[in-house]
Amino acid sequence: MQKIRGKRRTKQRLIALGSIITLFCIITAGYAAFQTNINLNVKANILKQTAADQLKEKVVISGDGLYADSLEDNRYVYVGSNPDNYITFNGETAGWRIIAVETDNTIKIMKIASTEDSVFDKSGNRKIGYCEDAYTSHYGCNVWAKSDNYNSADGTHIGLIESDSTIKENLNDNYYSSIKIDKDKIQQHEFYYGSVTRESTNLAELIAEEKKASDVANVGLIQLSDYLKSNLNREKCSTYKLDKENANICKQTSWLVKDITGRNIWTISADGITTGYVTTVLPGGGIDRYQAHFSGQVHPVVYLKLDEELDGTGKQNDPYTIMAS
Repeated sequence: MQKIRGKRRTKQRLIALGSIITLFCIITAGYAAFQTNINLNVKANILKQTAADQLKEKVVISGDGLYADSLEDNRYVYVGSNPDNYITFNGETAGWRIIAVETDNTIKIMKIASTEDSVFDKSGNRKIGYCEDAYTSHYGCNVWAKSDNYNSADGTHIGLIESDSTIKENLNDNYYSSIKIDKDKIQQHEFYYGSVTRESTNLAELIAEEKKASDVANVGLIQLSDYLKSNLNREKCSTYKLDKENANICKQTSWLVKDITGRNIWTISADGITTGYVTTVLPGGGIDRYQAHFSGQVHPVVYLKLDEELDGTGKQNDPYTIMAS
């Protein structure tokens, strides 16, 4: 009888030991799988890049391409006659080009084709404060957005801007509403619209003038400095004055006006002497000033916030495309 009981106890012990070993193996295997999953997720997060990170890996120091902005820290700009900066947006294949990777890692892009040509500001649209003189009341006002106290670059015109320009209202209402694809990638952003000194000889000072007025919007226009920075020929084309003096040379080394024909291209930058003229870029290259009530080309500018890498190489026949998140 005692032998039978002893055998039963031994058998029970063996079963219990086997159960413990089995449970230990299950726990060990489960932990290993859990740890592997954590490691894979960590590695994936480490390897994951934003579009801004991806583009900044392609910075160049010569020839066409993406350059570190020498005047604004942690900003990168596309420079040259034809860098690889084409991007598909709103279903428009290679229909946009990247201007810059901004300090906040948004990507500033410009539509290559003009929307329907438009006035910058309708005649008599704004008549008080900065815009009150009879000349401006007839020809339209040259300021992009409303402001409590706007100053011309030369200091001769100061005052209230009662409302937004015609072009700003159209872009942020009708045009913005027309965007259907990847609209959620657009980030509202500051657009600098300070007036600039006519034929300025110092780009850093011109940028400081632009930044004296800012407006948050979904859609804007290029700043004059965007055009000047896009030129590879720094010796001949890096300032307002130089670009005007060397227009035939400068048009060969800036992608921003490549293949654009037609009327003057509106910038967001008001002329710094008058209240009725806006600084414009000429198709094919060069800078001019244009009455605000004239009809000019409208090339929308938006900022994209992209948490995923871009597909493609940026060439016209292989543009960057936004990957599905």
